Amino acid sequence: MIWKFRVPLERIAGSFVWFTVIWLAGMGLVACFGDLETLARAQQETKRGVHRLESKNLSNAMWVSTRVLSGGLPEGKPAFEELAGLGIKTIISVDGNKPDVVGAKSAGLRYVHLPNGYDGISGERLMQIAKAVRDLPGPVYIHCHHGRHRSPAASAAVCIALGQLSVAESREV
Repeated sequence: MIWKFRVPLERIAGSFVWFTVIWLAGMGLVACFGDLETLARAQQETKRGVHRLESKNLSNAMWVSTRVLSGGLPEGKPAFEELAGLGIKTIISVDGNKPDVVGAKSAGLRYVHLPNGYDGISGERLMQIAKAVRDLPGPVYIHCHHGRHRSPAASAAVCIALGQLSVAESREV
């Protein structure tokens, strides 16, 4: 027995039309953004939920919510310029070291220093950080030294407290 596959002409034509529309839309986006790298960055920035941010200047950078980016210490002008380019308006340091306020200010960023230890976040400190995230211009970048412990913990706790993240989603931070 010979099997014959018959696909209606309308289905083939419809598939071709959709392929063409999608291809043209993609080319239009590339034309608008100039290159594929910029397009990929724009798509990443509009992504919702907890996700990593590929960065040359910010270690362990991760979007925790649409308002909070967590990561390591921003060092030097390129890091501050990248934060400004991402739309960050305020930097919150939970690290014990003195922040580079002058470097941040040169990129148009505000710096808030609310240090936190490795022994956990007190209720009072959590409320101070949450108030800063809620009230100061955002989005905000919360950082510790390496961006692996204190800043992800503070970012997740604050986002849960402000209703920007569920407890289940916080496990991804």
